Amino acid sequence: MKIRNWLILLMFPVVCTANYTNANAQTNAKDVFDPQVPVTFLGIDFTHAKCYGEERFNAADLAGRINDLVDLEHEKYNLTEAFKKHFVDLKFNLTRKLDSTINDDKFFTNKPDELNKLSKNDVLKIVADYDLSGYEKGVGFVFIVDNLNKQYAEEVMWCVFIDMGTNSVIFAEKANGVAGGFGMRNYWARPFYEVIKDIKSGTFRDWKRKYDPTKK
Repeated sequence: MKIRNWLILLMFPVVCTANYTNANAQTNAKDVFDPQVPVTFLGIDFTHAKCYGEERFNAADLAGRINDLVDLEHEKYNLTEAFKKHFVDLKFNLTRKLDSTINDDKFFTNKPDELNKLSKNDVLKIVADYDLSGYEKGVGFVFIVDNLNKQYAEEVMWCVFIDMGTNSVIFAEKANGVAGGFGMRNYWARPFYEVIKDIKSGTFRDWKRKYDPTKK
């Protein structure tokens, strides 16, 4: 299953457009787990992340290159399959713009107690400040990175589903992935592949049991 599968769009024009848009002025968890409701992947937000144990680099540049990689290799970072959806769109304008503003002095830390500081309430505030004016209403998804920990070769992130019509969080769950690979971009992109693989193999099912109102 490909994330950008135009054949599927042609097969499901009513399901993926008119029916969804007209019937769901405000999205909720039920829409997240409905395979017929599309999701817009907004990319990876590194603007609140802390990097520990790594020598300094241009953080904004790395964030941009990781987003580019996930976009280009969307068949590898396959959220369509992970979310059991007919269609996931990729629109990284928001996160690319945000990540271009990263301040290296705030991004890097030599204090491990500054890691894992992003709470669920912080995530709610971050999403509330997103400028989603250029996006259609519906379900959005974004990775909000908490930290990159070179000491443990680990990246911690929030997986966040958004109602793009109200800038509200439908639900958010914390996850972590093991870093690895040749070159800094691949090394810190690897955790997203690992997390997406986990979502596909069972985490999405666990979220469904926890949040889908039709399963209560």
